[in-house]
Amino acid sequence: MGRQGRWASRCTAGIAASLLAAIPAQASGWADLAFMDTLFASADLEAGNLFVATGAKRSFSRVDAPLGAYIATTSGLSLADVQRFRRGRLPFSSIDRNNRFFFGFERNSGPVFVAFGLGPSFALAKGHTAAPRRRGGLAVEASLWLRPDDRQAYALSVLGDTAAGSL
Repeated sequence: MGRQGRWASRCTAGIAASLLAAIPAQASGWADLAFMDTLFASADLEAGNLFVATGAKRSFSRVDAPLGAYIATTSGLSLADVQRFRRGRLPFSSIDRNNRFFFGFERNSGPVFVAFGLGPSFALAKGHTAAPRRRGGLAVEASLWLRPDDRQAYALSVLGDTAAGSL
């Protein structure tokens, strides 16, 4: 399997894991366990480069409990690198991209959620003089979510990632 195939497999596996993660808790007899699934897209600005990402988040908690847990995954890439690839200046294998998986806790108060997550990260590390290489690391995320209704959510996040060497 090529590099692109392995990368796609990681993305698919991460999304599947995040959507299925809470099933054992539900099967263990917690009949009053509530789930909330969120699919999202984000734009991140880092050092003048715009990254776009998609992801999935599955939150679970006991009904009416203010503290819950979640599992999430994100997968993103650099728009500047995509433009360079389209112009023939960069090979596909050198497009800056990342995958992150988070396990965390969140606390809600009405429509506001505060979340903190930690998990593994996989990124394509590019130096100015070295060839691109894949790296693994640890990612930490803190988020503030506003969910005005059941169909929409807004989030502000701060993320640190050792694999990508970014904040």
